[in-house]
Amino acid sequence: MDETTRPSEALNTFLNALPGVNTWAMRKGYLEAGIRDPDRGAGGSSREPVSP
Repeated sequence: MDETTRPSEALNTFLNALPGVNTWAMRKGYLEAGIRDPDRGAGGSSREPVSP
C-alpha cells in the first residue's frame, strides 16, 4: 500500500466491491445448479439470445 492510501479507503473499496462479488457468486451457483440463464440462451450455454 502506498503512503497516500489510508486504511479507511482500502476498507471502503473492499466493502463497495462485495455486492458485485456476491451477485457473481449467486449467478454462478444458479448456473451450476442447472437453472437456466436467459442472458445465455435456452440451453444455458449458447451466447445467442432467446427469441420471444
